[in-house]
Amino acid sequence: MNDAIFTLHRWPRAILHVDGDAFFTSCEEVLHPELRGKPIVTGGERGIVACASYAAKALGIRRAVSLPEAKRLCPDLVVLPSDYETYSLLSRRMFNVMRRFTP
Repeated sequence: MNDAIFTLHRWPRAILHVDGDAFFTSCEEVLHPELRGKPIVTGGERGIVACASYAAKALGIRRAVSLPEAKRLCPDLVVLPSDYETYSLLSRRMFNVMRRFTP
């Protein structure tokens, strides 16, 4: 693929929307490929879901749902502790990539 087609010189203006929905669980799926597509949540430190993967959301699990309720909705739910240091690192990396394509 020719990288030249992705330069901003081709368009007078480009708008980029980055959707960070399910970012924490997406990070976990990158770090643990065996979890891809499975219903996973991060959190639990306070007994609630901090972030739900798209597979978990399809089962009705949302942010701020109690863990017992989430487990009732999906007995096979994978619950991971939130790793904010790693999420911050991956977020910075993502923004560094975006800065390469934005003025």
